[in-house]
Amino acid sequence: MSKTELVKRYLFFVVGLFVNSMGIALITRANLGTSPISSTPYVLSLWHPALSLGMFTLFFSLFLIALQLIVLGRRFPKHFWLQIPVSFLLSAFIDLSMSIFFFVPLCCLPIRRPHRRFPTILPQNPHRNPYLSAIYAFPLSFSLLFCYDVTGRKQDFYEKEPIMERIITYRIRESEEGLRTEQYLRRKGYSYQNLTQLKKMPESILINGVWSYMRTVLHRDDILTVHIKEDGSSPNIPPVKLPLDIVYEDGDILVVNKPAGMPIHPSLNNYRNSLANALMYYFSEQGVPFIFRCTNRLDRDTSGLTVIAKHLVSSSILSGMGTRHEIEREYLAVVRGSVTPASGTISAPLARAGTSLIERKVDFDHGEHAVTHYRVVDEKNGHSLVSLTLETGRTHQIRVHMKYIGFPLVGDYLYNPDMEHIARQALHSHRLRFRHPITGEWMEFTAPLPDDMAHILEPHTPPGGHS
Repeated sequence: MSKTELVKRYLFFVVGLFVNSMGIALITRANLGTSPISSTPYVLSLWHPALSLGMFTLFFSLFLIALQLIVLGRRFPKHFWLQIPVSFLLSAFIDLSMSIFFFVPLCCLPIRRPHRRFPTILPQNPHRNPYLSAIYAFPLSFSLLFCYDVTGRKQDFYEKEPIMERIITYRIRESEEGLRTEQYLRRKGYSYQNLTQLKKMPESILINGVWSYMRTVLHRDDILTVHIKEDGSSPNIPPVKLPLDIVYEDGDILVVNKPAGMPIHPSLNNYRNSLANALMYYFSEQGVPFIFRCTNRLDRDTSGLTVIAKHLVSSSILSGMGTRHEIEREYLAVVRGSVTPASGTISAPLARAGTSLIERKVDFDHGEHAVTHYRVVDEKNGHSLVSLTLETGRTHQIRVHMKYIGFPLVGDYLYNPDMEHIARQALHSHRLRFRHPITGEWMEFTAPLPDDMAHILEPHTPPGGHS
């Protein structure tokens, strides 16, 4: 727990205990007939002293909890709202039990003179022992300590939970002066959902080190700090130790060279062998929560580069870049024969093939717009190595387009079950080029051609292939 939170925690406790002690003093002195406050509220003297003390316990326990919510803010663990009524009821039970235990002998003491307001209800103490106030205070103080100990652990539980933190800093330029914070962040690519989520995070927006609102106006040379905190992980993705080839990683993105045969997401028949499982294990070993957000998804049997966002802001910006076709993707594919012409553009809309949920076909009447550019890179062993870049990202776009021009990918079980040299579609995500979602710098990554595809271009059958 930080020093600031520790000070807040014990400050709220001292204030609450002081207020409760005042209430206890009023009760005990009123019951002893020696209240220093002549206008003691009636509720302090009503009914049995044990009942009055119990009422004060309930009231001030609720007061402490409310004060804690105000002072410590809206940072709760998952089950904190369940802890409040549980600790509240336990506190009341302990206090009522102990107060009755101490009040029974007190009520049996002889009455010296009647109370001037309620002569027949309240017992009087002829000795007027000043230590009785301490006796009365003991059960309530004990119950309050218990209540505080349970609910006060909210902050401890919160800090023990792993948190993904990312701090992003911007300097406001002259051309950006006068914009509201939310307008500035929208221009940086933050979505409305991002802004809503940031509003719920404590102290997520700082201007020159001071917590600020989204509507705060920015000025030249202001330092805007965005503090992202995520404490949850993707559900239903068990961490599994699997081979993971990380090409690049920073605080915002992760670039992975995915092997063939590994799905991106878990599914019914691939629940523990996906890229998401491997990354979940990778981050769990670091004690960091992880929400799987993949920007460019690849088919299970397609190898190569894919980008994963590490937090909600980078994910939103990368998704926008993908929608605007600002991520350059180059694939390498192997086809049988000599492709003619050696380069060109395939513009053919794609749609589902019949009732199949997976298979696609070229459909000029009902298909979605799809464009692929290709060029032959090399020809060996009766096969061509083709480079392909995408303008759109339709399902199975390269596989269907290459079949459409008469050169389907070898090893493609769905569109060309030619398994002589390879047991999966010979398609590899070779190059990615895009601007960094936070810094804006151009980044480019390449992954070499995998061995099973390289062997096709050599004059022999690769190991594991079908002859």
